[in-house]
Amino acid sequence: MRFSGAALAEHRRAAGLTREQLAMMVGRSYNTVVSWEVGRQFPNVTMLPELADALSCSVPDLFRGDHRPERIG
Repeated sequence: MRFSGAALAEHRRAAGLTREQLAMMVGRSYNTVVSWEVGRQFPNVTMLPELADALSCSVPDLFRGDHRPERIG
């Protein structure tokens, strides 16, 4: 399983946040958030709970991108 920048961007938009606002909330720069969203860099694993909290989602949600597996059953 791999961190999904697309999922991060999706959850950020759903939360009604700009990249600048998310960056301020988690103490990182705008450029860092952009790098995460486009897949140039990945957040440190210790940062994931803080990101999930800021976006009102779960940590596993940040690993789901546009290609979510369908649930069976």
